Amino acid sequence: MGRSKAPGTETAIGKASPDDPKHPGWPKGTPDGKGGQFRPKTDAEIGAETKARVIRLAARRALRIGALKLLRFTLKAAANVVPILDVVADAAMALDIADAVAQYWKLATDLTAAFDFAKQGPHSLEELQVSPGNYKQFSSYGDFVKLEPAQAMLAKRFGPAGDGYQYHHIVTQGGANADDLPAEQLQNTDKIVRLPTLLHEAVNGEYLTPAPEDPSISLYQWLQTQPYEVQREEGLKILRKLNILK
Repeated sequence: MGRSKAPGTETAIGKASPDDPKHPGWPKGTPDGKGGQFRPKTDAEIGAETKARVIRLAARRALRIGALKLLRFTLKAAANVVPILDVVADAAMALDIADAVAQYWKLATDLTAAFDFAKQGPHSLEELQVSPGNYKQFSSYGDFVKLEPAQAMLAKRFGPAGDGYQYHHIVTQGGANADDLPAEQLQNTDKIVRLPTLLHEAVNGEYLTPAPEDPSISLYQWLQTQPYEVQREEGLKILRKLNILK
């Protein structure tokens, strides 16, 4: 039995407006009877949406840093009223200031990386891969990034993603996948790509949206129940949705 729709829902969804940024439509008078119908978003529109999302993520992080530091500074300033604690409080405040500067500097680095990446437009999958045309697989993610210094003696690894960047698994490596899929199927140079940190956060946000088949669970939870190829295609679809992948 289908769910009943709220009054006016059919009208709101059924009509497309050229001025609607979420559901754009062809303007009236468009040839082939397309006027009033929904149209695909352009790369520029998708790119603008992704840029706005990156800015929101950066703003939230800045607010979290600022609010947390303000609370700590207030507490430390209050502690200075107690003579015995003043030296400790001043030292702690100095550390907090240094930490805040470091966090803001990292945020600036992440923003620069995201905007520089976005200026180049959507990338091919080969451009995102760490070793295009040279397939390598690993027994663990730690093996991939060479977390253990001794591993440098065994074979070449890829190291950290770089300032402002993180590695992203097109097929998620956690949850049920960690137990149900061979490590080499998840930890390989075809499935691990390098993304700006803020864009990676935007991608992760997509996995928290409602699942297409069951809105009561997240896309991430639903994908864990799907075959590997379905998970891979959904992962690529998210990258295309955010104008990261061509």
